[in-house]
Amino acid sequence: MMNLIDDTGIRTGETLIPWNDVREVAIRTTSDGPFQDDLFWVFAARASVVELPGSLVNAQDLITMQGAMPGFDNLKVIAAMGSTTERIFRIWRAGQAPWDQVREAARFSALVARLGGKPVSEVFTRLVGAWSSGERSYHNLEHLNDCLREVDAAGAPRGTADVAELALWYHDAVYVPGASDNEERSAELLRADGRLLGLGTAAEEAAECVSATAHTSGTMHTTSTAALVADIDLAILGREPLRFMDYDYAIAEEYAAIPWSRYVFGRTRFIESMLKRPNIFQTQHFINRYEEQARENLRGLLASPRYRPRGILGWLNRAFLGGM
Repeated sequence: MMNLIDDTGIRTGETLIPWNDVREVAIRTTSDGPFQDDLFWVFAARASVVELPGSLVNAQDLITMQGAMPGFDNLKVIAAMGSTTERIFRIWRAGQAPWDQVREAARFSALVARLGGKPVSEVFTRLVGAWSSGERSYHNLEHLNDCLREVDAAGAPRGTADVAELALWYHDAVYVPGASDNEERSAELLRADGRLLGLGTAAEEAAECVSATAHTSGTMHTTSTAALVADIDLAILGREPLRFMDYDYAIAEEYAAIPWSRYVFGRTRFIESMLKRPNIFQTQHFINRYEEQARENLRGLLASPRYRPRGILGWLNRAFLGGM
């Protein structure tokens, strides 16, 4: 039998999809095992999407993919192999380098220096530890890495970009699922570290931007920097579908301690509040780049089997849970 995966790409029937045509790779898992396939490899190419049952992908195929796609997220592959639920793990995206501790330490030090401070290695180590702590499925170093890419791509003036970047380093440093004070506690951590680093007024301006990531319904931010930070934090809503679905499943995992009915009801309220905005994003760069896709992603999610019971759940919530 001909290999479906080799050094040239992925073969489906008579068609070859070369590796340089592949844009994204994900693993989709189901709860159908163990007597039938419950893991599927998803390859999104320029003009098509191919899905292969996990039973057709062997260890050598995995080595081939790792060589063909630098930056393959092996930790997510391991998590997917152990999943027994409905889930999508986006494990690779063309042109996106994974988190690199040495590179990002140098980046953080350069940012502190540009803002007039003096880098302190212990601050960076503690900050990265905060992003790595607990059961973080989404609010982790991958999300921070995405945010740093977004601030680079936004093209903001250097002063604005530097304050925004400082805010992004701290905006989810404190994260407890369901807590109402995550943003304020993260802002306070930034202020405290700002004093250690000697950042002066830049730390206070960045801390105010951290507070902006609470995304209160209808909130319009008073400074362009706060609006930029808020838009970067919400950029995930407009990302390509595989990354967006990875995000949605990961958020649900972070709220696993909350009953599913309550979670879906609260999550639906958040999604609907985003869709009711005249624009989900506030800055023109993000409106141009992500607004249309974000609305398509959110509407598709509400119509999906994951959220379709929301009408019944809403009624039950009002009837038996006091409308929480």
